[in-house]
Amino acid sequence: MPSECTVITSWFLIRHGTRYPGKRTMARFTEGLNELRIIYDALLGRLNTP
Repeated sequence: MPSECTVITSWFLIRHGTRYPGKRTMARFTEGLNELRIIYDALLGRLNTP
C-alpha cells in the first residue's frame, strides 16, 4: 500500500452459519468475488487502470 494511503475500512470474508451451503447461498457469495479481487490487487499495487 502506498505510504500516503491510510486504511479506513477492513473487510473480512468468513464462513459462518452453514457447513454445506445451497446453490442460492453460493451464488450470493460469489457475486462480490470479482470486486474483492480488484480491491486485493489494488492493495498489492497490481491495479490495472485503463
